[in-house]
Amino acid sequence: MIKHEILNPKNVLNTFIVTAVHDKYIERCLKTLNETINREEHRIIFLECPSYEPRNTLYDIIKPYVDIYVRTEKNYGFSKTVNLGLAWVFTPYFTVVHDDCWFIHKGWWNKVKEDLDKRKDTLMLQPVQRYRREEVELSEFPTEEEYQKLLKEARNSSVAEIYCMIFKREWLDLIGLFDESIYPIGPEDLEFYRLARSIDKRIGVSSRAVIYHKGAGRNDKLGGAKNDGYHNDYQTVSFNEKWDGNPKQAVGGLTTGDNRKPNFPNYIRQL
Repeated sequence: MIKHEILNPKNVLNTFIVTAVHDKYIERCLKTLNETINREEHRIIFLECPSYEPRNTLYDIIKPYVDIYVRTEKNYGFSKTVNLGLAWVFTPYFTVVHDDCWFIHKGWWNKVKEDLDKRKDTLMLQPVQRYRREEVELSEFPTEEEYQKLLKEARNSSVAEIYCMIFKREWLDLIGLFDESIYPIGPEDLEFYRLARSIDKRIGVSSRAVIYHKGAGRNDKLGGAKNDGYHNDYQTVSFNEKWDGNPKQAVGGLTTGDNRKPNFPNYIRQL
């Protein structure tokens, strides 16, 4: 682990936790993130977990952009990796970002934060994602006119998935760390829905900001990193076991009065 000096820590509003999913898109993610936020208000933690394919450390690539760099001995999966980053979260907010996202408009984070603050029953919001699965050069960004068009189109989008999540610090106080026991890796976003509803809270999407998301998954041949089977090495449980229902029911059943409780609490495994 390499830590950088953080100037004026009392003024830091948010902690970014960036997870290394794709080698190819990491620099684009970090570069555009730094260009579109007030860097004095945010601190960035970069979590590198060794991928399925051997590679050298990414430190030389990411060091101009981050405050804290962590490299684990193996790929522990999404929840455990993010939980490692949460050890450094003392800020009122924290944001979890996958590195196949990139940021196309200054002030996007503040817009989402404003919406999050207004929604008293909401613990997590995301900007709208626009999938860019085709190959896009780093220099390709929308004009202001194009961005405003994206915002208008975004009003029709309301589904939250894992890509760029802005949480209130209150999430950790009310719910705890992310559950490391659920298998397969896929339904973390459904887990967030369920956890929030179990205490009469919500998660959602703000249509006031848009980001690009490659959205090609861990097996993307253009730079993906496969999971190394970590979950197969440990006793795990299924999403269905925890919530007494399949993922489709988990989303489709999220009515105002639906606050289904989990069959057992979050299980946090130690390193």
